[in-house]
Amino acid sequence: MKAFIASLVLLAVLMVCSVLNCFYIDRVAGKMLALCAEFPEKAAEGEEEMPEVLKAALSEWEKAKPRLRAASKASYIFTVSTALSSTRDYYLHGSPDDYISAKNQLIEALKALQVSDSLSFSGII
Repeated sequence: MKAFIASLVLLAVLMVCSVLNCFYIDRVAGKMLALCAEFPEKAAEGEEEMPEVLKAALSEWEKAKPRLRAASKASYIFTVSTALSSTRDYYLHGSPDDYISAKNQLIEALKALQVSDSLSFSGII
């Protein structure tokens, strides 16, 4: 009987941790999507300085990435990291069209991360 109660307690702890993890990923992805909505519409050619909102997004992602690596699939984390780096690079050095494409890829990668770890049927499968 003690083993059964211990297993129920362990199951409850794991379920609470899983739900809290889903809320954390949703909060981080939501914050990143809000920052992405504030990105400039197009890159200014020859721009030397990143906008503050892009710096904030990079900082937020770097703070959240270690915990997200432990909490989500590595492929989602890699995709968001790559898209964010591409967005920064194309803003500073690339063409305006490449910047817009990279920004849209970042938004889609963040949405995929958010859906993959959500408390919904699509997040389960």
